[in-house]
Amino acid sequence: MSEPEVVQTEVVVVGAGPTGLTLACELTLAGVRTLVLEKSAQRVEQVKGGGIQPRTAELLEMRGLLGPLVTSAAARVPTGGHFAALPVPLDCAPWRTRHPFPVAVPQWKVEEALEERAVAQGARVLRDAAVRAVEPDDEG
Repeated sequence: MSEPEVVQTEVVVVGAGPTGLTLACELTLAGVRTLVLEKSAQRVEQVKGGGIQPRTAELLEMRGLLGPLVTSAAARVPTGGHFAALPVPLDCAPWRTRHPFPVAVPQWKVEEALEERAVAQGARVLRDAAVRAVEPDDEG
């Protein structure tokens, strides 16, 4: 059995999904040494989330990530949905946003873009690294 690797970091983010990778991007942008631990050995290229909402589009645009995702997106998602087989209309047009529509982008593509950015900014992403416990030491 090999010795565990010792990594010096300021923040550990558990999970390389959209939320964890966005946090890693923001932390590294602020100069914080960041380590992302992900239990999966590789990114799963299956549709878990099929689109991004207007506010998510705004945030991705603020960081320069929306353009490449939108050009690769299949299409704008028709607004609305359903609940209990009943149609639920959703009109995003009145919202004060440059992107008043959902966009069809698979979650794995968003994760890929966020991970590339986080790593480019200095984050480290370790896959096949499940967190089983967290134990404080003398420093917290």
